[in-house]
Formats: sequence, structure tokens, C-alpha cells
Amino acid sequence: NVKDIKNADTAHPFSRKAMMMKRNLARAGKLHDASKRRAAVQDARVTRLLFFKFALPEDLVVAEPRDVEAVVDLYLRQYDDEDAAARQSARAASGGTRRPAPRLTVAQAYAREQLRVEAAAFEKGPGFSLPDLMNAKNVAWLRKW
Repeated sequence: NVKDIKNADTAHPFSRKAMMMKRNLARAGKLHDASKRRAAVQDARVTRLLFFKFALPEDLVVAEPRDVEAVVDLYLRQYDDEDAAARQSARAASGGTRRPAPRLTVAQAYAREQLRVEAAAFEKGPGFSLPDLMNAKNVAWLRKW
């Protein structure tokens, strides 16, 4: 930690002490970046679980594979209608000529980009994690959560 280094303000720029301070600052930056990445992954996971919690029908005790596929498809396509409507209204407002779509807030843009990444991972890559909804205990846990 840089604050633990004594006389840091009087160190020569090319001294061992200065190199130690640079290493400590670089390490602190890397730890901070890794912490932000972990938090972003955790936020995406929580958002996904909340979506699945409210997307499952209330009377469903155990989901069948077709139910899970339908909910996953709904999750991956949740913004498609809004985006199409926004593009259509922008086109209609401009008299039929192509205008850029209305700007999104930062949170909306981040959510859409995160969803694009998850959709690509689901369709072409390893997929994404969700609880086993074909197990009654997991469905009950998700509803209580």
C-alpha cells in the first residue's frame, strides 16, 4: 500500500522507493478494475435471475424444457419490440427518411449491450448460467428469493 511507504513524498523519481510506489499503484488499479468486473458480472446474474423469477407462471411447480426455452427466448428478445417501435416512430417523425434512433440512457444502453453479449454467448458460445428450473426445489427457491 502506498500510504504505508515512509517518506514517499521525498523519494527520488528513479529510486527503489519510487519503483515500489509505482508497483503498488499499478496493483491497486488492477485490483479496482477486477472488483468492478466482478460486480458487473454479479449484477448481470442478479438481473437475469430476477427476470426468470417474474417470467415464470405463478402456478408452475416444475418447468418443462419447452417452458424453459420459451422463457430464455423471451429474455433474449425482451427489447426487440421497444427497439423496433423506436425506430419506426423516428422514421415516421422524419417523414419516412432515415434518422438515427432516439438516444438511450446509459443504463438502458448498458442493459441492451449486456443482453447482446449474453445472447451471443447463449447462441454461439458456452451459454449462460441459470438455475435448473426443471427441479421443484430450485423453482421454490427462486420464488422465495
